[in-house]
Amino acid sequence: MLVVTGNGHKDWYWYVKDPDAWKTQAEHLVERSTYPISITTTDDRDWSLYENFKASVKGL
Repeated sequence: MLVVTGNGHKDWYWYVKDPDAWKTQAEHLVERSTYPISITTTDDRDWSLYENFKASVKGL
């Protein structure tokens, strides 16, 4: 949905139907990755991150 890069980090934001199932699958990728990856989940049922991002780039 959104990727933010800067200061040596790349943060990926996703909206998924089943966060627990997604995290289980994603952890398999973390185990195989040569890069440091951490996974966190938050509840954003109103899609506020997405809506705020859209509002911030409107008119660009």
